[in-house]
Amino acid sequence: MKQIAYSLKSLKDGEIPDEGTMSIMLVQRGTTYKGTASLKEADPTVFDVESEEYPGQPDESFTIDGVITLVFSTYDYDAAQLVAYKGGEIAADGAWEKPLQNPEIERSFQTIAKDGTLVEIPRGKLRSKINYEMKQDGVGLLENTVTVLKPTGAGVKALRISKYVAPVVNAGADQPGVVLANAALLGTAVAYRGTIVSKLWTCTSKPVGAADPGITTPAALATNITGLVDGVYVFQLAATDSNDFTGTDKVTVTVDVA
Repeated sequence: MKQIAYSLKSLKDGEIPDEGTMSIMLVQRGTTYKGTASLKEADPTVFDVESEEYPGQPDESFTIDGVITLVFSTYDYDAAQLVAYKGGEIAADGAWEKPLQNPEIERSFQTIAKDGTLVEIPRGKLRSKINYEMKQDGVGLLENTVTVLKPTGAGVKALRISKYVAPVVNAGADQPGVVLANAALLGTAVAYRGTIVSKLWTCTSKPVGAADPGITTPAALATNITGLVDGVYVFQLAATDSNDFTGTDKVTVTVDVA
C-alpha cells in the first residue's frame, strides 16, 4: 500500500488497556509545535563474526534493528497534560506540582496525517522534558520522546501504519413506492477508529418546484420526512467521527401520493 504522509492532522494518546492492546480511549492534548513531530527508526546495528586470519570475510553477520521513536513538542500544554506526561499532581489553585522523581510512563499513541496515514503505537515509553525559552522569540515547549516497545498483549504488533478509513455509513434501502406525504428514514454509521460524534440528514435532490421537505430529527440516525409530493427525492446521511473524518451515503425516495 502506497504511503504519502504529509503534515499532522492529529496526535492522541491513551492509557494502555490491561489486555495490552491499542487503547481506544484516546485524547488529544494541546497542540503540536510546527516542525517537531517525526517518526524515525534508528540505523540498525551490524555485528560481523570475523577472524583475524581472513579479514573482510566474515563467517556470519547479524543485524539488530534500530529503535523506533515518535518525537513531538507541545506548546500550549496544561497542568492535566503535565500530570499525564510527567506525573505529579494538580494543586488546589490549578498549578502543576512536580513529583520528587519522574515516574515511568507508558501509553498508547496514535497519529493521523492530513492524507489519512494512520500510525498506531500500542505501547510506547514516554519521556518528557520542559524547555521554556524565556525570550521574545522563545516558546515554552514540552518536548516528548516515545520509544516504541513490544506490546504485552498476545499477537499485538508494536507498530501499525495504514490508511485511515472514513466512517462506514448506510442510509438504508431505496424506497420506490411511497404513497403518503411522509416517510421514515433509518441509517447506520460505524467509525473506523474512535466514535461517531455527529450525524446529519439533508435533502440533496427533490422534484422540480417542490418545497423543501421537513426532516424531523436531522441529527439522528432515525428520522421522519414530511411534506412530500409526487416525484423523486434523494436524502443524504453524513456521519463524522472523533478524528474529524466524514462518511456519507444516499437513499432515494420515490413518492406517488395520487
